[in-house]
Amino acid sequence: MRTILSVAKADFKERVRSFKYLCVLILIMILCFLFIAPKNAEYITNYMQVGKTIYRGIYNSEWIGAMIALVISVFLSLFGFYLVRGNIEHDRITGVNEILGTASVKKSAYLTGKFLSSLLVLITIVLSCVMSSILVQIVRGESYKINFISIIKPILVIVFPVICVTAAMAVLFECISFLRGSMGNIAYFLCYMVSYIFGMENITNNKENLLNKDFFGIGILIKAMINGIKSIHPSITSNMIELFGDKNNAEINYIVWHGMSFDMQIIKIRLLYLAAAIVIIMISCLVFRGFYEKSHKKSIISMGKNKNKLINNKFVQKNKVNILGRLSDADFKYSVLLNISCEIKLILKNRSVLLILAVIFLFFLEVLLPVSKIEKYILPISSLLPLGFIAESSVKDRKNNVLQLIKSCENYKHYWFVSFISVVIVDLVVQSGILLKLLLEGQIAVLCSFISGIAGVCGLAFLLAALLSNERLFEIIYILLWYFGVMNKIDYLDFTGFAAKGDMKMMILYVIAAAVFTMLTKIIREYKEV
Repeated sequence: MRTILSVAKADFKERVRSFKYLCVLILIMILCFLFIAPKNAEYITNYMQVGKTIYRGIYNSEWIGAMIALVISVFLSLFGFYLVRGNIEHDRITGVNEILGTASVKKSAYLTGKFLSSLLVLITIVLSCVMSSILVQIVRGESYKINFISIIKPILVIVFPVICVTAAMAVLFECISFLRGSMGNIAYFLCYMVSYIFGMENITNNKENLLNKDFFGIGILIKAMINGIKSIHPSITSNMIELFGDKNNAEINYIVWHGMSFDMQIIKIRLLYLAAAIVIIMISCLVFRGFYEKSHKKSIISMGKNKNKLINNKFVQKNKVNILGRLSDADFKYSVLLNISCEIKLILKNRSVLLILAVIFLFFLEVLLPVSKIEKYILPISSLLPLGFIAESSVKDRKNNVLQLIKSCENYKHYWFVSFISVVIVDLVVQSGILLKLLLEGQIAVLCSFISGIAGVCGLAFLLAALLSNERLFEIIYILLWYFGVMNKIDYLDFTGFAAKGDMKMMILYVIAAAVFTMLTKIIREYKEV
């Protein structure tokens, strides 16, 4: 127990001092503040509209508690996951895992400590939101009676199991090698969206199996609000509450909601999620390889086997010293093209054979299928493939601890730009089937928007890497852009240019964004080197 608490305490202190913790904390608190819209705002949240009449609960502790629980459950489970994951990988990079490997620290104690530290980080954010919600209730001025129990009750029943599973999933993804990077971020986002869809389905259905799948508790909270409105206005037949919308000069009818009660069925289901978090940690202990990587273990074993060979090596002889002559001067000339080719080789090194086969297979599909089919079926897949190497390339100098070595080289200030150009080239090669198809179809405007969008996204990756020294925020933004832009066809978020149909304004915007991102990256890197 002492080991678990020591690991949790040390990791928790390091987390809460980080810049990304502050960013997520401020982001969630802003969302909570905006979600409780004032009366004079042009928008309205958490309301039911029937014709020209809008029904909303007054901002008492019961209504605000349910709204805050809804915001925290939906948003903190997404942003919180990306916040707390990476602590085990950080120990690998800093070499702490090797120190722990020499100590008597069990894997179960180590992982449990990491889970507790992640859970404590999320709990501090939740408590900050609860305190701010009390302040917002006073500021909004619709009800000055503070009922702390009514605010904290949905937090305990709905939110606490969610953040427990989120913290456990972050530990599990760190223990599985192929889920540590971008693949894990994509996999979690897909799981998140599936859970969100089941929660929304639970609003209009009373089936028990849907209640079991309502991980975020969306249906539980919203259906309780709907029942509260209908208890006062029985004539209402609507079964939907809108989370956000415009007032449109509608008449607003305020009701007094007295909160919700959780029956035993709901409590049992939420307890099952707590049990699921424990099971996830147990699975993590089983799949965790330990404090040494497999390759490192092999190197130690091979060194032990070849010990005699090393001792008897002709270069290590007793009472004999080999004197090396003076090294000849090297006539080295800096070549941008040579550096780009080397960067491309580094990007392609150790890539999965399945990934390469997938790129080749998609290339033939993109050439053979019409553009409409490519946009609908192929583009969502092919636009996700480059995420891994874009994120890795933006921070590989820091993750591999070669930044100081690069600085000792001539023209090292151009290194990041060479890496940026290399990433853009590899991304274009991965998407070459789409580029070729657009060229053959004569859709030059979409082609130019596609290329400029790729440059803009890669520029964003290097800018965020220079600013934060990690790739996590870029991966989150890329996945959100992919979902809302590529999947849902929102023009200004679709970096592929297909949703805008090659609009010249969007293409110019992408080009300007790429130029601004590269300029800011240069300024930030030069500032940090001073």
